[in-house]
Amino acid sequence: MASTAQPKAKLRDIWPSLINQAEGPPLDEAGFHGRWGDQVAGETDLALMAARGGALADRLAWVFIAGYQSALRHTFGPICSGWMAYAASEDRKQVPRLPGVSIERAGSDGLLSGNKTWVACYRHVEQIIIKVGQGTKAQYFSVPRGAPGLTLTGNTGRFLADMGQGTASLQQVLAGSPLDSAEVHQFRLREPLYIYLAFCAFAAVRGKGIVSPERCLETAIPIKGLLAEPVGAGLAAADAAVQSLLDQLASEAAFQSGPDWEADQRLIRMYSPGLQSG
Repeated sequence: MASTAQPKAKLRDIWPSLINQAEGPPLDEAGFHGRWGDQVAGETDLALMAARGGALADRLAWVFIAGYQSALRHTFGPICSGWMAYAASEDRKQVPRLPGVSIERAGSDGLLSGNKTWVACYRHVEQIIIKVGQGTKAQYFSVPRGAPGLTLTGNTGRFLADMGQGTASLQQVLAGSPLDSAEVHQFRLREPLYIYLAFCAFAAVRGKGIVSPERCLETAIPIKGLLAEPVGAGLAAADAAVQSLLDQLASEAAFQSGPDWEADQRLIRMYSPGLQSG
């Protein structure tokens, strides 16, 4: 019997619909969260998810969220249909330091206690992936935002300042089973690649008249091809193409996308050394 399954959409197939959508008014985080939930959350192809989210973004903070959501799903699986965050950072500044997160056993259950110092989009995140331990012995647990014993508190950040950034305090939070961590070692490369995909779609929509949508697409396609195995010279070439795209947008004095456009260009710049070195 012949298969009735529909072929998977490709980036080139969806590009015209992405770049021709109406831009709409500026979005705060709640507005972007709502549009992402309506128009992006159901996408099962993670590269297309990043591109769809990037096309909706009207500033680089939302570009980050769009790529970040795909990178987390590639690394840990589709834990939820909403926004996720990865909480790895722990206190290195205060004296005395806030204790990091550890796990203790209570019968057959594990209980998480301690602190994480950076949680992205904390106002709207549904699941937080908590890293416990270091190196190859680290474990990763998914904690819903409403879990008893979990407290999220907002911080003020100057980078990607439009995005809510917070801390997490855990007091005997039920851990559940550890997540599969087989792909964690590639997160440092996949995260920027997904963010770059989102940026290409953002540039195609917001940079009309400065960069061509076709150039943005041709920049995005090799990035998508690197996601399965992010290794080799292709990483450096993809990064160079994205940096060139940003250079062209940044050179246009009239181009502004969000109140922190100049400062938030660091989002794209900061990944370059890691991708150039592979």
